[in-house]
Amino acid sequence: MIDGTTKLKKLEGLYQIHKRCVTETDSACTLGCATCCTRNVTLTSLEGAFLLSRLDEREKKEAMDRILARRDSPRLIPLATVNAMARLCAEGRDLPEEACDPAWAPCPLLDSDMDCTVYEHRPFACRAMVSQSACGTYGEADMDDYLFTLNNVFMQVIEHMDQGGAFANLIDMLIHLSDGDTLDHYLKQGVLSNPPPSFLINQPIGILMVPPEHRERIRPLLEELQEL
Repeated sequence: MIDGTTKLKKLEGLYQIHKRCVTETDSACTLGCATCCTRNVTLTSLEGAFLLSRLDEREKKEAMDRILARRDSPRLIPLATVNAMARLCAEGRDLPEEACDPAWAPCPLLDSDMDCTVYEHRPFACRAMVSQSACGTYGEADMDDYLFTLNNVFMQVIEHMDQGGAFANLIDMLIHLSDGDTLDHYLKQGVLSNPPPSFLINQPIGILMVPPEHRERIRPLLEELQEL
């Protein structure tokens, strides 16, 4: 099992690759645009550990104060990880219906409901929300088909990298990682200790969600990700 510190270095490299990919696309996203910043963000324990480990003690306390203040608020509780959903799709099976309301907003890590207080360390689900037009116009992101495929691949790879970890809502994951020595244990062992029953165990990649029309275009990216 890879230790957590090594996992964090690999994730940081992956974030840099995705940032480069996103800069090559048209984006209407601007500072203060927070339509997509709801309480429905999900992430792996790797992304949660990356976020918390990059904050100093004051920043971590402020972030957790915000999280704990919203711990009883309604939010998306995932019923399948990204790689589990890929397998279900490949098998022609129905995906589980998850209770999710975009009106469950805003994310507790927003300052004045506008600016992200952990922007540089945000999880991938937030980095993936790149829209070609203002989300507020249509109520959802206007995303290029290839970028949608690319984002799915990145999410699958992140989950695959975090074997021994789990998948959950951002609020629940950060609360768990902040409990006692849970974060330190993860950083040393690369394993999430005592995940709650509601957390989903990360799965390896079984099949990549790449449609035929995108396979040649995405091949160089896959080779680059394999080098991490």
